[in-house]
Amino acid sequence: MGGDFWDFLAADGRVGLLVADVSGHGVPAALVASMVKVAFEAQRGRAAEPAEVMAAMNALLCRVLAGPFVTAVYASVSPAEGRLRFAGAGHPPALLWRAAAGQVERLNENGLVMGFDEAACYQAGEVPVEAGDRLLLFTDGLIETTNARDEMFGLEGLERTLAEGAGLKTEALADRLLAELGRHRGVEGFEDDLTLLVADVLPVAAAPAS
Repeated sequence: MGGDFWDFLAADGRVGLLVADVSGHGVPAALVASMVKVAFEAQRGRAAEPAEVMAAMNALLCRVLAGPFVTAVYASVSPAEGRLRFAGAGHPPALLWRAAAGQVERLNENGLVMGFDEAACYQAGEVPVEAGDRLLLFTDGLIETTNARDEMFGLEGLERTLAEGAGLKTEALADRLLAELGRHRGVEGFEDDLTLLVADVLPVAAAPAS
């Protein structure tokens, strides 16, 4: 049991994706993660507005948490509109693979970790997306995985693997990321929870002819 958590909200042709990380480990962190789930499910009505999702979740969590804090990143993807909106709360940036350009982009838009200040404000970023682009959300257990020389895998390691695996399907890419982390680690097992979420932007289905 641990404090990593992921979930999604789908409505009106949009998909909202969340990855969160509760401080600490074990049963206490898992209990807080269950509170994160309840707080996130209450945001269905504002799922298209990442900054509002972060602020509302933070306000709810501040009322029930006493000690642990929560980092999170949330992205709302609308393939029909060709846009992706995102916001974070003290969390590593999501990564966006741009198929046409063959480049990885860091989605940097972060506010205060959740659970400290009920009045905390959050800002949303927005970028265009198109079919073939790929989004990667993850917890810090991936980038902070260390080897025998105490070297972290880092954002650069994730970006490199995301680019090298551009031709793989989503599940195969996730498997490759975990395999690369294992090779970097060099020993069996990891020190922290690991969570990653890979999502592809698919072509919008054409409306049937009338």
